[in-house]
Amino acid sequence: MLCLDNNVTLWKKEEQKWLKDIFRNMYKDYSMLELQQQCIRVEQCTVTLIQSTPTQDESDRLMKIAINSEGKINGMVGWYDIADSNEEALLALQERYKKSIISVEHRPLLIGLCPMIDDLQEEWLISREVRPLIKYMIERNLIFEARVKPQHLEHIYKFLKAYPKLRAILDFIGRPNTEDRLKQWKSDIKAIASVSKNVVCKLSGIYSETLKQSNRNAKFGEIFYKVSPLIRHLVKTFGAKRTMWASDWPSASLTQQEWNDFLKDCFKGLKTSQIFDIFFVNSSLFYGEKYNS
Repeated sequence: MLCLDNNVTLWKKEEQKWLKDIFRNMYKDYSMLELQQQCIRVEQCTVTLIQSTPTQDESDRLMKIAINSEGKINGMVGWYDIADSNEEALLALQERYKKSIISVEHRPLLIGLCPMIDDLQEEWLISREVRPLIKYMIERNLIFEARVKPQHLEHIYKFLKAYPKLRAILDFIGRPNTEDRLKQWKSDIKAIASVSKNVVCKLSGIYSETLKQSNRNAKFGEIFYKVSPLIRHLVKTFGAKRTMWASDWPSASLTQQEWNDFLKDCFKGLKTSQIFDIFFVNSSLFYGEKYNS
């Protein structure tokens, strides 16, 4: 099936020390050449790069790759230090945005920000300090990728409710613990989905997160039975028009076909057109030219 992948990174192994403990066979550098080979295997037309570590060095490196990709990379979601949202930082972001505009259509390659708020105090999201940043993101149609943990979901809800015009993506499906807190997670997801049609959910990070919570030597089928009820809840809550597939490449590169087949199994009961929306149309609309022209 044709798909547009919105959760790909090209990491340097020195940026990903955590791989040593969980994915030792992936503790290596990933290049544009390997990404192109992956796109051919799974019929991807273009991809969106997502920054995976909170450093400006990685931001600059990935942007350079995107600029030189000859259109194979649709755009990039970069890191921003939301805890340092001062005037100087905002001016630097504005400069990054301008430099990412290289096409004659004036479409920027910087299409979103992922602040990586894992360890941020929850109250910071609704503080006055972030207002200039969010105002700028709304003006430029930049996507806010919320890569959060379950304890942040209540505050993400308040944050998104305060900024209904902000286009936002719930990344890593809110990282639910598959062993506990699921009742609260489901309630929080339902609340977030109700905030605005500008909020969508991306089926990303599930492979690595589930493996972290389970036996690291477990086989794919042994751990993903825990995930299928979560996927179905997300599709039911957000709907097929606001749910997006992601490959989680290269984290899930060894089980890519299994991951895709697993999702299709979760989507049983949906129409073919709805499955196509999840795998291709929604990403194309949300990350594509419609919103970034």
